[in-house]
Amino acid sequence: MPQHLTALKGSGLTLEAYVYLYFPLSPWNQTPESRVQACINMIRLADVPVGRIWLDVEVEGVPTDTAVNTIQALQRCESIIRGAGFEPGIYTSITMWTKMCANISAFNHLPLWDAHYLPAGSPQPPDMTGFRPYGGWTAATMWQYQGTTELCGHSVDLNVALDVSVGTPDPLVQADAVIAVLKQINDYQLGVPFPPLDAVRKAVFSRVNDLVQKQ
Repeated sequence: MPQHLTALKGSGLTLEAYVYLYFPLSPWNQTPESRVQACINMIRLADVPVGRIWLDVEVEGVPTDTAVNTIQALQRCESIIRGAGFEPGIYTSITMWTKMCANISAFNHLPLWDAHYLPAGSPQPPDMTGFRPYGGWTAATMWQYQGTTELCGHSVDLNVALDVSVGTPDPLVQADAVIAVLKQINDYQLGVPFPPLDAVRKAVFSRVNDLVQKQ
């Protein structure tokens, strides 16, 4: 992660971080809180302007902790992020949030990055009207609508972001490529080299132009 933050420094891109959390412990014996702190430490070391840190709440199979413990851990993570001067957000889906946090509404004051994949052949990018309320959220700030898409030689997920200044999805602020690249931090940690910044810029602008033409 540090080398990728360094590569993005001075790029002019809007940067946000993403932390995959394990409850109660990761395979490397890390608590959710320690993983968040490690992310903050990396951001500070790289000295890059990250605005928000998204907390990933998902699990494969059966949750390994109770909803009460998961909720309390998330509250502590939120406090750590705010205490460090960053803004927190929640990445999850209606299925995962219900499974892991009993569909609690205690975090609906935070922006939501909703994972809800569309059927093949659906219009892209989608507008934000297809959001299904859950967890006290009545709207999503970002929507991950498609996964496993190749971008700059990497397998990434596609997302659309809400321009909160006007309340509509503005194609010029679509987060497709930028957020997708940042989201795949686990892929990069496996040793896959970060593509040249010029290639990333080209892919971002190409994607945005495609989106604008489809509006």
